[in-house]
Amino acid sequence: MAAYLILLLTAIALDVVKVIDGSLTQRKLDYIADNLDITYEVVSNFKPNDATYTGKITLTNSGQKVITNDAWAIYFCHIKLIKESKIYHGNYIDDPYGYTDPNTGAKWSHVNGCLFKLEPTTTFKNIAVGDSREISFIAGEWMVSRSDVMPNWYVAADGLEPRTIQSTVSEDLDFVSAFDSIEKWKRYESDKYDPYTPEKRFTINAVQDDIGAAQHLVLPTPVKVEVDATSTVSISTGDWAIVIKDNLHQEAKYLSEKLPMGTTTVTPSSKYVLLQVNTNLLVDGQTNSNSEAYTLVVDTSSQVITLEGKSPTGVFWAVQSLISIHDGSNGSIPAVTLSDQPRYNYRGMHFDVARNFHSKESIMRLIDGMSLYKMNKLHIHLTDDEGWRLEIQGLPELTEVNTNVRCSELFSFLLIYVDSAL
Repeated sequence: MAAYLILLLTAIALDVVKVIDGSLTQRKLDYIADNLDITYEVVSNFKPNDATYTGKITLTNSGQKVITNDAWAIYFCHIKLIKESKIYHGNYIDDPYGYTDPNTGAKWSHVNGCLFKLEPTTTFKNIAVGDSREISFIAGEWMVSRSDVMPNWYVAADGLEPRTIQSTVSEDLDFVSAFDSIEKWKRYESDKYDPYTPEKRFTINAVQDDIGAAQHLVLPTPVKVEVDATSTVSISTGDWAIVIKDNLHQEAKYLSEKLPMGTTTVTPSSKYVLLQVNTNLLVDGQTNSNSEAYTLVVDTSSQVITLEGKSPTGVFWAVQSLISIHDGSNGSIPAVTLSDQPRYNYRGMHFDVARNFHSKESIMRLIDGMSLYKMNKLHIHLTDDEGWRLEIQGLPELTEVNTNVRCSELFSFLLIYVDSAL
């Protein structure tokens, strides 16, 4: 036990000697990683010229100990090449020897690719508690987006374990200053790109709600629609029913889930919604061959609502139109005579899950929304180089190592047609 204590005290003493002696220890490197606050800022995309921009990195000591100019270095990915400037009087940083900023004593080096190194030299002043160092630079082209700055910078030193600088660990890139001036959000002075400020965007998008002033009762706009908003029926009285004809059970079930009505195959005297197929259906008084055609008639005098379709699909679109004109606040439906057929056979939506993760629930909500607007094709982009989203039990490697599989070489895409009426 005594021998262990002697060794422990010796190790502590040696560590103290190293700190006093100014040498770098793992503890000091860890302190830098935890307490060095880094702020990245684009100063101007207009200076020194249209082909470059001026930036600034600010190092702030937010801890309780001095950060000395030991042999540590900050490594970070910078997608813009840091270039020569009037300040540095040197060549590109990819000079293997790098160069030192005479104003701060900070040395820049280009390691490889997008990786750069920033390190203190002997002329770099220690950063006292609460003190900051501003290090300017000039980089190629311009930067107008926070997402162009890479997170997770790290500090390293020879013989020690590198550590991620905590102030740069942020998916929201909080350490990147706002692009709050024209010189920052424009690429050059004549640039037409000029995003709105939040205040201006709010003003432009401001609208005054006017209940009942919708230009179209049903979307997409039907071929023909006549409506009398002064005459209505209410289906929320509890005594309405859905009458099923022509084996339209699925369509009736869907409607009963959306509106408060039961189903029956017996036709009552009034207060019912009739679902039926009519192969001789007329749209705007004319015969047609479109299997998705439908009519919707709300007769307020007899309190009967008739939904007819050239096929079950047409009946389903009639159901969607009825749901859209139903007032959920009081259950009322206006007197309507409506006939419609799609202008395009293919009315689709593309949904990419190969490169963007989405839940099953999100996809089901998308399908519901598509059905409401009578869209009938869903293209699910299941596979790409970034991932394979279709599990095949006989080929488990597809999902186990999906990022390494050239999915586009196996299947460029899978096209799934979703018939919303099913």
